[in-house]
Amino acid sequence: MKTLLQDAVELNLSFVELESTEAGYDLYKSIGFTDDVSKYHCMKWYNV
Repeated sequence: MKTLLQDAVELNLSFVELESTEAGYDLYKSIGFTDDVSKYHCMKWYNV
């Protein structure tokens, strides 16, 4: 994860986004990830 975030800085990315389980939530918060509050809904379409 440290390498990923260092690469993001070097590539001048605006953000890194992830989806966390409850088990990983505190870990990600501890390294600087924040909850994203958005007016948009996360939606997916599956071709089944």
